[in-house]
Amino acid sequence: MKDISRREFIATSSCLLPGLKFVSSQSFQQTPLMNKLGLQLACVQDKLVSQPQQTLEYIYNLGLRHIELPEIRLLKRLHPVLTGMGFKVHSSYFASPYITKNWEPYLAFGKAKPKIETFSELIEEASKYNLSYLVCPDIFPQDRGDLEWYSSFSEWMNEAGKACQEAGIQLCYHNHNFEFQPVENTSPFEVMLETFDPELVKFEVDIFWLSIAGVNIQNFIKEYQEQIALLHLGDLGSDAPQSYRAITLGQKMYQSVGKGKIDFRSFLQLKETADIPYYFLNLEQSENILEDLKTSVEYLKNL
Repeated sequence: MKDISRREFIATSSCLLPGLKFVSSQSFQQTPLMNKLGLQLACVQDKLVSQPQQTLEYIYNLGLRHIELPEIRLLKRLHPVLTGMGFKVHSSYFASPYITKNWEPYLAFGKAKPKIETFSELIEEASKYNLSYLVCPDIFPQDRGDLEWYSSFSEWMNEAGKACQEAGIQLCYHNHNFEFQPVENTSPFEVMLETFDPELVKFEVDIFWLSIAGVNIQNFIKEYQEQIALLHLGDLGSDAPQSYRAITLGQKMYQSVGKGKIDFRSFLQLKETADIPYYFLNLEQSENILEDLKTSVEYLKNL
């Protein structure tokens, strides 16, 4: 989200009043796909600051009902608002230092250390609001080490996943493209896959980043379906090169679903994909996010 920071979003979310309700002006014939389609709320972060109620009404009237939060700290403020308006909040990101124990990269971004200090407290907060998933959304570049480091990180995730499982929550790791870069005849992803306990840690698979890394999405879902808990949907520009570095990507590389080069029909119609509980739209960069969300939803409804 390019216009405002996560910190500003958290600070200004007080403009959303608990108990806010409205009656939808539209009705929909929900398809099986639409019944599980939701939104990563970070997509509309700046819109929520400037036009909170109008933005949430717009999302609801698109037929989206499921929400993933970009910050666990937003739960207390936004959960009653969202559920009061008819949304279901299933999942939330949390900062990777809860796993790595290294807060320096986080603080270097000008962020204050969260009041929720430990992973145990984070689980308590998630349990209080009946979340089903907690998602580690990234690893700071300063933390990314060699293959041995990724093995250690994966063991830390297993420990966190066991604590989540005891609370009835599924721990997930959200991929980008850097995990697929070949290293010594393997990759960080392969190390994670081999080390994660499949019952304790699953993947939130981001289709956009898989495509950038040159991974065949259809084959990937078929092979690893049992370790996939959630999907993120976003499309990739037709001229996008294969890359393991996000820094090489320009604005035109991010497209609304159906406007880029990803063949969504090829994998959304798989039985393995149908077994995944929720898909979240995650349009990471957009000059007109509400219009791009509408375009994405209309495309997916017509598949």
